[in-house]
Amino acid sequence: HPLAVQPVMKAGIPLLIRNATNPERPGTWIGKLPASTDNRPRPVTGLTSINRVVLLSLFGSGMAGVPGTASRVFTCLARHSVNVIFISQASSEQSISLAVAPGQASMAKKALEEEFAREIEERRVDQVSVRRNLAMVAVVGNKMSGHPGVSAKLFETLGKNGVNVIAVAQGANEMNISVVIDSGDEDKALNCIHESFFLSMRKVHVFIAGTGTIAKSLLSQIRAHRPTLQKELALDIVVSGLANTRAISIEPKGIDLEHWQESMKPREAHEGIGRYIELIREENLHNTIVVDCTASKQVAERYPELLAANISVATANKLGMAGSGELYGKIMKAERSSNARFLYETNVGAGLPIISTLNDLKNSGDRIICIEGVLSGTLSYIFNELRKGGRFSDIVRKAKESGYTEPDPRDDLSGADFARKMLILGRALGYQLEYDDVEFQSLVPESCQGDMTAAEFLDRLTTIDDWYVEEIAAASKEGMCIAYTGELKDGKASVGLKRVPLESPVAGLNGTENLVVFTTDRYLDTPLVVKGPGAGGEVTAGGVFVDILRIASYLE
Repeated sequence: HPLAVQPVMKAGIPLLIRNATNPERPGTWIGKLPASTDNRPRPVTGLTSINRVVLLSLFGSGMAGVPGTASRVFTCLARHSVNVIFISQASSEQSISLAVAPGQASMAKKALEEEFAREIEERRVDQVSVRRNLAMVAVVGNKMSGHPGVSAKLFETLGKNGVNVIAVAQGANEMNISVVIDSGDEDKALNCIHESFFLSMRKVHVFIAGTGTIAKSLLSQIRAHRPTLQKELALDIVVSGLANTRAISIEPKGIDLEHWQESMKPREAHEGIGRYIELIREENLHNTIVVDCTASKQVAERYPELLAANISVATANKLGMAGSGELYGKIMKAERSSNARFLYETNVGAGLPIISTLNDLKNSGDRIICIEGVLSGTLSYIFNELRKGGRFSDIVRKAKESGYTEPDPRDDLSGADFARKMLILGRALGYQLEYDDVEFQSLVPESCQGDMTAAEFLDRLTTIDDWYVEEIAAASKEGMCIAYTGELKDGKASVGLKRVPLESPVAGLNGTENLVVFTTDRYLDTPLVVKGPGAGGEVTAGGVFVDILRIASYLE
């Protein structure tokens, strides 16, 4: 209480405040800094909030240049014993905002309307505006004076966490900055400001959708690498939520990643991704990242909503960026309009830096002439084995037995997934494309289409073995081999069988390797090649992990 603090401040006596319900805690020490530490660099030494305030505002062009307006405001409020705890006036002199306790809001509004009744009637001043359910947060420190960047850091921290500042006031002595925000954001604001100004360890809260192969690998990687991140980067990755179609787990302080399965609680059948997002928004934690490890269209359709709420997204799900042009546009617009990040590196090449390389080239002013390559681990394996000899049907069967294909190999041989990846690359390049605009060749012969089991399909696949033998022989006579590749050029995207020179990068692939070749103005004679494993739970999870770290760096 001020009456307790003022006498000791005047006498220069240090004050120690302890928590009566938890006296073992060290408490807060208030006093002058010792001379030996008076030059320490920390500008902000205190952070406080008032959790229930009401903001009253007077607006009107009739206030500009009129002496005594502010005096009338405070005189009439003082006459009614209204205590003003916050004041903000625009330099245009056309608005004055002040905060009061909720219990005095009605009285303050009535007093102001009576005082300015004539101006309101003549429309020189608008009706008194009242905003409830607000909170006030203040940062203080005697080293804030003359210390550039404190305000910038404060507002950047709040902005990146989606906390809207409704009003702001700063004392002329530069030792206090107060902001008025929605009361629902009070805890988040206090936490992110405290972390930004006082803690060396940064914390991000991760909410994961999906618990399949990629998600399990990601959880293992976070668990294994978390101590290293804490030590070397002062970064703590806290997994605060997990959800699949059957169960859900929400723990703001962090789920035990060693026993995460045990934390999952059954969810109602009707509770879809919408309920999970509601819970994430209700928690309203600072530095929140949603990670999509599903292949769900329903999850992808919620990306714009998350971004609009200033929640960053890292996704391995292709159905957002390869969805309809309308959905793609909504996602991009939502990211541009928010303070959140949307990263989807793994959509194209699992852990390979393909999207980031494309963006770096484009943003640095290099003109991309053509992008071509192999973006299917399954099809890469099949055609790499064909070059060594063997029959097409036998290689497809072996690929299925090795776990390289989907349960039904036709899903891989159709080329549809490859086409989606080329669509994503094309859109990132600036092409206005829909999925139907991508020309792609299916490797499933007509005799193998229709209603049949995977085993029946593999048996019928032998009917095209001879065609591949003849095609490989014909290509060999020209010093070439055959490969299933994609190309982006002149605004068009295509995927299909192609003859490529034996000395080309594509012909040098092994196993399930992926490859992308960028031909640009700068990389014209020797194109830029990105090559490596482009499939698998571990490498895909690693790519998602990198996206999480990139977002965490942005939120710093």
